[in-house]
Amino acid sequence: MGRFDGKRIIVTGGTSGIGKATAIAFLNEGAQVFIVGSDKDKVLKTCNELKHTALVGLHQDLERTENIAIFFKKLVKDKGSFDVLVNSAGVSHFCPATEESIENFQRTMKINVEAPYILSREFARQKTSLAKRAIVNVESLMSFQSRPGMSTYAISKGAIHQMTQSLALDFVSLGIRVNGVAPGYVDTPMVAEMKQVPELDQWVKDRTPLNRWAEPQEIAKAILFLASEEASYMTGETIRVDGGTLASF
Repeated sequence: MGRFDGKRIIVTGGTSGIGKATAIAFLNEGAQVFIVGSDKDKVLKTCNELKHTALVGLHQDLERTENIAIFFKKLVKDKGSFDVLVNSAGVSHFCPATEESIENFQRTMKINVEAPYILSREFARQKTSLAKRAIVNVESLMSFQSRPGMSTYAISKGAIHQMTQSLALDFVSLGIRVNGVAPGYVDTPMVAEMKQVPELDQWVKDRTPLNRWAEPQEIAKAILFLASEEASYMTGETIRVDGGTLASF
């Protein structure tokens, strides 16, 4: 028996990295998992790779935020209500603020902030008899600090951290807990190029007291904890899974 037997879970960004690891972890705990990806081919590839009868792949471009509410309403109408929403999808790029384009800034805000906000709102609006539900947002070290060239990403992750706290208060009367996970440096496709540069790879290890990159599965474990009844008295909280990075300076 898994902790999530009979539960229905939505994971955005479920085709790679933290989102994929989270989807697999929920499947292993007995849940039916719906992964949402902006790339239709990657969604299909992930479903074919995992070959799990409880896995459903959904294509939705989260940059097209005007379509998200319609997408979610149709999903609930066709498939029924959901117990857990994991907002894991995100984008990042390096660019000094003096060189940043408004187009890149707006795209980052749409995917990293506006999309999870709309998804969370529609999740909360479900007409359901479910008494206990949960939202888990994937935040970042950049929710609390920044680095040169990372202003756009850091601003978006600061916003998602505040969203975690604000929606926790708005949704508490609906029986929905809202929490966040702030990963440190995680070995995912998003940082593949950075990890291949020996100097940058070593910088991350030196900056992290545990002296290594995190594995996506380690972040997924924290997400499942926050989504489970083990965290039944937690809402508006963010767990840092960063190898001790923010504890040092």
